[in-house]
Amino acid sequence: MPSMPTYHVSKGTQFGYLESQFDDANFPTEYPAALGRLQDSVAAAAATHIPPGQLSQSDVNHFADDWLGNWWPQLAVPDTLRAGFIEAITHAQSVQKPMEVLWICALDQAFHVYYCEGPRQVTVIVFTPPPARHTTDQLDKAEKIWVVKLGDQFDTQYPSKGPNIPAPVTVAQVTTGSPGMVGRPIIKQQLFHA
Repeated sequence: MPSMPTYHVSKGTQFGYLESQFDDANFPTEYPAALGRLQDSVAAAAATHIPPGQLSQSDVNHFADDWLGNWWPQLAVPDTLRAGFIEAITHAQSVQKPMEVLWICALDQAFHVYYCEGPRQVTVIVFTPPPARHTTDQLDKAEKIWVVKLGDQFDTQYPSKGPNIPAPVTVAQVTTGSPGMVGRPIIKQQLFHA
């Protein structure tokens, strides 16, 4: 589970696993295999290609039960996710670039899969509403994602969500805008997931 509701971008376990399959070294051989696995369903694709140590059975069950079932049943998640990844993989394969996957969670009641071709990779963004329920698991895996934002009360609470989460660092202060904004901290925080 990612850093929500405090921060809203993650790779998480499932998308980090996907990214490892489509990195610089693997993408030329993995794209045809991934497209083949996606012909049946996203759940079948996720369950059939798991190298030892990459995902646990509980990770697979969480993806199938929560992502594809319980969290957003009214938003056609399995079909949208499948179609979105087929299109993104097909595009990345055609331009011979690796892929990176990010999950963005916002308050909109929408489930979208975006993909964007950059000079060195194809970035896939899975955009979702908040999950129906949040885990109570402690956040213990550092992500290679940082946020820089206007500080607020949630920032000081974030380190309590996991045993090794550092306190946010003030990197600047607001210098323009309304008088109530000037002097407020701009913070930087590394993100974690469970």
